[in-house]
Amino acid sequence: MACFKVVPRTGFERNRDASSYSPPAISTRPTISFRSATTPEKFAWYASLNGNRSSEGLQPAIPIPVNDHESGFGGFSSLLYNRDPADQFRLVIQARSDYYQIPKDPNPNDWENQLYDSSGLSDGERENDSYAAFTWLAHLQR
Repeated sequence: MACFKVVPRTGFERNRDASSYSPPAISTRPTISFRSATTPEKFAWYASLNGNRSSEGLQPAIPIPVNDHESGFGGFSSLLYNRDPADQFRLVIQARSDYYQIPKDPNPNDWENQLYDSSGLSDGERENDSYAAFTWLAHLQR
């Protein structure tokens, strides 16, 4: 029988770090993140912000969609505090918001509009979610 131990990152791997990322594509999705930790291992934090924007959102089955943009932004943060070698407190917070325009076919005479005419619509959908979680890890061994 094989046995292995999984050791997740704690946030104390690096003292300070900042990074950013923006992929080349038709959409824009930049991300920036920061982290820091104290020595000795008492307090660590990580924060990340991201955004997105695209002119090709939901991609309906029509040749040239209109009203098809999407955008969003979000953030994530993790705070770790080691009160002593046996107790660790963690707070994780996340928030996100996305907006999608509902695509339409602007030509009311297209065959796609014969079943359901979307030519006069101008609609969108906003999606929001967030959470916060607090954890107390007692008898933490290092």
